[in-house]
This record gives sequence, structure tokens and C-alpha cells, in this order.
Amino acid sequence: MKMSDDVRKVMMAGIGALSTAAEKTQETFEVLAKKGEETLDHGQAINERLRHKIKQIIQEDEPEKKPGKDEILNALESLSPEELKAVKDKLQSLHPDGQ
Repeated sequence: MKMSDDVRKVMMAGIGALSTAAEKTQETFEVLAKKGEETLDHGQAINERLRHKIKQIIQEDEPEKKPGKDEILNALESLSPEELKAVKDKLQSLHPDGQ
């Protein structure tokens, strides 16, 4: 009878070990999943800041684009008579001799 008690204890120890391993595995899995989410959120925040910084640098490096001749002529077509007069007066003040 002693041998069967020992065998039973070994089997119960094995089952206990499996149960403990399963519990620890689940705990470890939960901890790793939470850590993964935190890392992902942190990475997304860093990525967003980097994207904003790059956009800011690009805007600082871009020279201010001046409108071209065609853009100016198209804009003149949509001006009111008062606005056209103001443009004519400005042109006259820039080139008083008419050139």
C-alpha cells in the first residue's frame, strides 16, 4: 500500500505543478499583454510627435511661395471695381511714369 500512496503523491504533485504552471502562464500572459499595449501607445505618441516635428521643419524650410503671373491675372478678374481701382492706384504709385 505504501507504494501506491507514493505513486498517488507523485501524480498529485505533477497535477499541482501543471496547475501552477498554467496559472503562472496566464499571469505572465496578462502582464506581457498590458506591457505590449503600453509600449504600443508610447510608440504611437512618439510617432505623432515626430510627424508633427517633421511637418514643422518642412514648413520652416519651405520658402514662401509668391503667386505667379497667371495666378495674379486670374485673381484680378474676380475683383470688384473698387478693388481694381485700389490695384491701379498701387501700380501707379509704384511706377508713376506709366511704365
